Amino acid sequence: MNKALFRVTFKANWLIGLIILAIMLMYLGIIISMFDPESIEGIESMLEVMPQELIAAMGFAEIGTTLTTFIASFFYTFLAIMFPIIFCITVANRLVAKLVDTGSMSYLLSSPNSRKKIVITQALFFLLSIFLLFRAYPGWNIV
Repeated sequence: MNKALFRVTFKANWLIGLIILAIMLMYLGIIISMFDPESIEGIESMLEVMPQELIAAMGFAEIGTTLTTFIASFFYTFLAIMFPIIFCITVANRLVAKLVDTGSMSYLLSSPNSRKKIVITQALFFLLSIFLLFRAYPGWNIV
């Protein structure tokens, strides 16, 4: 692993992770503030009008009557999966493809670092950033 490359990669990508985390926390706060046990019937009647395939695809098949089931149906079925996917696509593209596009990869390869060492450094950063995104978010309890 190349520590200098890891540091530069971290400095270039930390803001994306912070933005995704902030957006996820904002959506979670909005969903929690939307919860009203008395309005569940209105939401269910609104969902009856929509196509059932769309409702099932979005994970809104069952709304729930408690706060926990409400959050699980609205947040964890769609949004909690979508934002990490956006993060993964964005960061993975920036790690190698952007280096090739800007010509920075040729500078890295002209140094005494091998391609394998560069890619392993980028892969370790990618795995660590995904782990930190899930670890920093209070909704997931991994490790």
